[in-house]
Amino acid sequence: MDRLPLVAILRGLKPEEALDMGHAIVNAGFHILEVPLNSPDPLRSIQILAEAFPNALVGAGTVTPRNKCETSKPWAVNSSSHPTSMTTWCVKR
Repeated sequence: MDRLPLVAILRGLKPEEALDMGHAIVNAGFHILEVPLNSPDPLRSIQILAEAFPNALVGAGTVTPRNKCETSKPWAVNSSSHPTSMTTWCVKR
């Protein structure tokens, strides 16, 4: 967070846009990227970003149902944002 203490929230990101958008965001100085789970095929976008930018913190946003927390973990192990009621459940898993 010392470098640029902002999160790039990539709402509505499509997997076919993820790599180009990721390059633009990372080149602009961002190192924290969030793909809301209400975006089109968000887990694929998260996977693309996490694999392409291993030094970035890539995660899921708008995590609400428990199954979304579980399914986002393989790629978004570093970060997820969700309503407070889901925080404890997701962290314990």
